[in-house]
This record gives sequence, C-alpha cells and structure tokens, in this order.
Amino acid sequence: MDTLKLGFKLDAYQDGRRWIKEMRPFAKVKDELLFPDHQIDIGPLVDSITIPGEHYIVTCTCGILECGRIYSGILVAHERDAIHWRVIDPEPERLFTFKAAQYRRVICMLIDDLAAIAEEPDGCNEYGYHGFYREEFMEIFQKRQLIGE
Repeated sequence: MDTLKLGFKLDAYQDGRRWIKEMRPFAKVKDELLFPDHQIDIGPLVDSITIPGEHYIVTCTCGILECGRIYSGILVAHERDAIHWRVIDPEPERLFTFKAAQYRRVICMLIDDLAAIAEEPDGCNEYGYHGFYREEFMEIFQKRQLIGE
C-alpha cells in the first residue's frame, strides 16, 4: 500500500498596501511530490474521505482546472480498509492504494494544521488557490469535525 503525506507551503506577498498570505497544500507518496506543477484542493480532498467517485482534488495554483490541464478528477474508490486513487490528469496516469485509516488521519491532520494558522491574529488571507478565502475554509473545517479522528 502507498502512504499519503500531506503538507502545505506558506507564501506571502504584497498586493498594493496589504500583505497576502496563502497556504498551498501539496501531496507526496514515497517522499515524491505527486503534482509538482499543481496543488491540492482541500474541499474535494475532504469529501473523498467519505464519498467515492470523481473528485477534483488536484487543481492549478490559480484554481482554474483547465489552466492546469485538469480535465478529469481523481477517481476515488472505497473498500472496507482501503482508498484507491486512479489519477488520469495531470498525466501520467497512475494508481495509488492507501490504508483507509491512514488516509483519513493524514487529511484531518492537514485541516487541523491549516485551522491553527487560520486562528492566528495575522493568519492567512487565502487557503490554497487564489480566491479561496477563510469562509470557504471554515466550511471545510466543519466537515472535518464531523469525520472525527
């Protein structure tokens, strides 16, 4: 089985007079960055814990799928103790199998880490791609709380 590792990079830049902080989530398997020219969209990632099917977990850093040549979501299949990913876009096509408990745990840990930064007085303005703000993140955090872990 594969082991999913998740993390995020914190970017800061000045937009006119204000500073913007962005969190850019990423995924690794076997310590190899899975999507080096893209980033993880945490909303579909959290949904994939409990809902099988096609999820647009990978996106362009701008948030526009087609900009990143993403035309198919990751096909997520659930078994009792395993979560399977069939990645078509971005190429090359790949298959991954994760232990369900580890998959759920690592996603919840990422959301908890992002939430801790969100609670800081000078926390982030954007969570992931451009235009994904604190309100949207808090909705995802609420879903995460329902999952447990």
